[in-house]
Amino acid sequence: MKKDFVMALKKIEHTLRSFYQGHRILVWVVVGMLAAALAAAILLSPLTDKDLEEGVQYAQVIRGSLTESIGEVGFVEAEPTAALMWESSGNVSDYAIKVGDQVEKGQVLMELEFKSWSNTSLEAQAQLLEAELALENLITADTDLHAALLAVTDAEWTLRDKKEDRDAWNWAQSPDDRIDTVRNAYLASVQNYWVAEAEYEALRQTSTEDDPELVAAYESLQEVGLDRDKLLRAFNQILGHPYDLDVETDFVEYDQAVDDLAVARLAYERQLNSDQIITAAQAQVQALENTINNARILAPFDGTITYIAYLPGENAVSGEVALQIDDLSNLIVNTVVSEVDISKVKIGQQVIIKFDALPYKDYNGIVTRIASAGNDENGSVVFDVTVAITDVDASLKPGFSADINIIIGQAEDALLVPNEALMGQNGNFRVMVKNEEQNLMPVAVEIGASSDTYTEVISGDIQEGDQLMVIVNADGAQPGGGGFGLMGGMRQVTGGGSGSGGGSGSNK
Repeated sequence: MKKDFVMALKKIEHTLRSFYQGHRILVWVVVGMLAAALAAAILLSPLTDKDLEEGVQYAQVIRGSLTESIGEVGFVEAEPTAALMWESSGNVSDYAIKVGDQVEKGQVLMELEFKSWSNTSLEAQAQLLEAELALENLITADTDLHAALLAVTDAEWTLRDKKEDRDAWNWAQSPDDRIDTVRNAYLASVQNYWVAEAEYEALRQTSTEDDPELVAAYESLQEVGLDRDKLLRAFNQILGHPYDLDVETDFVEYDQAVDDLAVARLAYERQLNSDQIITAAQAQVQALENTINNARILAPFDGTITYIAYLPGENAVSGEVALQIDDLSNLIVNTVVSEVDISKVKIGQQVIIKFDALPYKDYNGIVTRIASAGNDENGSVVFDVTVAITDVDASLKPGFSADINIIIGQAEDALLVPNEALMGQNGNFRVMVKNEEQNLMPVAVEIGASSDTYTEVISGDIQEGDQLMVIVNADGAQPGGGGFGLMGGMRQVTGGGSGSGGGSGSNK
């Protein structure tokens, strides 16, 4: 009920604020005209003793400190917070947890009775042990790696022997790259001869001797044959020995040894870098565990159990909330700030927080998040703002209503004037100062930060101790209740305009 009442008050405040934001120009025009009329009346009409007694009082310019803030309301939430739901249906098994218990991430909080598990979860339970053993073997076993390394060593020794056999035929001591280049060209010409020979033989079986295609194929065969023989003679010359069958055998065995070594090294590197294989095995284990955990409720983070929905033995339904867990060590207040004031709010700004439930203590906070886009609420634009409470204690609970004051400006050892002494708007302000002849003189001032009661004067021909005129109602009450002259009341309702109403200040 109390939360509903607070929300109702907030809606009333928001309605007034929406009216102001939707008719801002009209409001300020009317208020400005009233302020100008009042100032003109004061300047052009002599003040009688009765006027002074009934309508005017005086206040001094003082020196002190001042805090300017934006006041908003919100509610306490834990961050993170989670309502954990059942992923499977069944009977709830006995559990030892209770509301208020501290739990750790990954801890099993509740689970269904084993006999009520789904067939999928039971099958996963049966497969999990085998998958875990396979993963352990991949991580710890090194037999395959040793075998791959031995294969590389054997291939390297074989290649060395085969290279010696091949080099024994290099009587001319030609460079290896020259031998490889000419031999590869010769082998390519042999391949070309085989192709040309096959084409010729195919035509010879079906054509007459004077067939033009057969004649052309024969001529091509002869040309390719001449090219082959030419390259063979060149290769024989480079070796200094004919490239006969014995020589060719040693060369082919050397080529095979090169390929075998490449394959052995690739297999060794695959065993050496088995991350992908292990990752796949880990994924298999995790998938089985996830299936099993459909029958369990696990803590997603360190936190406190704040709500339990089921008793042992009750039938749980998939998709329903089992319990609530909150990190009570990290509490925040979510609020909204109007588009008029959002430009003044910055990440890291100090916040003073008051709670209806804890009226005798103020808490501290800082602005941690500001929405980059606004939301439309009843025709006005607001921005979500998150405040982290920096001095959380056991007294604070999620759901508490909070009054927050975001500190947007501070002044130290500054000249301060009562808000009710200020007249003007849109940066053009003045005060009425009593001079030595006891006459009232208008003085233009430039203002800075503002609280509910005082405003900082940055420049102007006034000094500490000066007497300023303050207009009051006939019953002695000051108009506006904490704003700038005639505009104080409006600024307190909207929380907007110059100086930002709704703030709190301290004057020393």
